[in-house]
Amino acid sequence: MTKRSVLILVGPDYEEMEVWYPKYRLEAAGYSAPLAGIGEKSYRGKYGYPLPRRWAGQRFQG
Repeated sequence: MTKRSVLILVGPDYEEMEVWYPKYRLEAAGYSAPLAGIGEKSYRGKYGYPLPRRWAGQRFQG
């Protein structure tokens, strides 16, 4: 069986629970859940938690 992926988009001042909770739940269910952003190498959430992005400025096949 092929491992499926769900791309999670992030940006400046992201809400931590809106990113991390779905990411961990998807990974627990067997999905890959990489993080992608637009420009910055990392982002800080509203509560200061750092989030390094994995991809930026690339095309993804849906």
